[in-house]
Amino acid sequence: MTPLEAALDYIARGWNPAPVKYRAKKPLGEDWQHRIIDAASAPRFFNGARMNVGVQMGPNSGGLTDADMDCQESIAVSYYILPPTKAVFGRASARAAHRLYQTDLAITVEQAAIAYDDPRARKEKRPCRLVELRIGGGDLGAQTVFPGSTHEDTGERIIWEETGEPTSVDGEDLHTRVALVAATALLARYWPGTGARHECAKIVGGFLSRAGKTVEEVRLLVEAAAKAAGDQEWRDRRKAAEDQATAHQAGKNTYGLPAMREMFGADIADKVAAWIDYHDSQQEEKPHAPLRQTIRPLVPLYSDDDLALRFADRHEHDLRFVDEWGRWLRWNEPSWQFDKTLNAFDFARAVCRDTATECKSKKTRSALTSARTIAAVERLAKADRRIAADIDQWNPDHSDFSTGD
Repeated sequence: MTPLEAALDYIARGWNPAPVKYRAKKPLGEDWQHRIIDAASAPRFFNGARMNVGVQMGPNSGGLTDADMDCQESIAVSYYILPPTKAVFGRASARAAHRLYQTDLAITVEQAAIAYDDPRARKEKRPCRLVELRIGGGDLGAQTVFPGSTHEDTGERIIWEETGEPTSVDGEDLHTRVALVAATALLARYWPGTGARHECAKIVGGFLSRAGKTVEEVRLLVEAAAKAAGDQEWRDRRKAAEDQATAHQAGKNTYGLPAMREMFGADIADKVAAWIDYHDSQQEEKPHAPLRQTIRPLVPLYSDDDLALRFADRHEHDLRFVDEWGRWLRWNEPSWQFDKTLNAFDFARAVCRDTATECKSKKTRSALTSARTIAAVERLAKADRRIAADIDQWNPDHSDFSTGD
């Protein structure tokens, strides 16, 4: 694919391309962040010369946002933390280093990008960038060199891993997740050598639990860090961290930030604490969202599946669905009764409306409250193990059952 063909493809996808010198990163031309290149003008900028093709982040590309993993540790842990997306690219030595999303961050954050650096490497003047969230906010230019280009330092071709559409996600949620990628990657980078790793996992597990992470979140994050560090006994580390988190949840004394400072050094421990907004929940209880609202390796945020899970969370005690009857039942003190007025569908509407209030993106809000989404939520909820019921447990003669007739 020629640079012009790549640029035309990106224009067709609603993205604003930028010509970049071959094996370079900086766009050509003055005031490039305010320049719009369309299909008619593209041949003037991509004129057959050997060059790279950049794409602008932010409003000129429909809210395009790039989570750019700048080290192997960040790439490894990103699979556990970032939302799934169908637009992913990288190069031979850094596969899947870029994950694209659509967000409203360019409107809400007045920065071109948010960078996360290894503080020790920065002090020692070594390569320090862990991950960067490229936004293009505040009328400031942010762009990424896209497939159809050649990497500046390695000479490797930049290629697509997945060529689908970027997932539309809540901007602040993505911001929080990218910070968590940075924190977990930093832990992986300074994971200790053999002999101290079991104790390290216990310390990290206690620390994360005190920071308000659930037991399942602690399991995932420690597994991610240990694997990224090349720790072959990651299952032991995961279990050690889980035990500490469970102990903390039970009110027992566990490791916290002082132990983290001893294990990793104050520079690393304090940076991790800052990135995850550390708050010692043993000193003051801090409410936090359940796992699928923070770390979601399997359930995409605001997907039909996510909404159906929220529906079941809300109605596991007052709704049942019996497939053999094809009917919903609702608990109406003191008995279960057939739902004859589409209560379940109305409850699905309420879940979708309430979830839409979390989103800053008008497009996402409209999708969440559409008839298609509401119907999908009601349909998926029927199969949730907390909702689905067997016909044998419903005996019309039972005192807990009433036909409502």
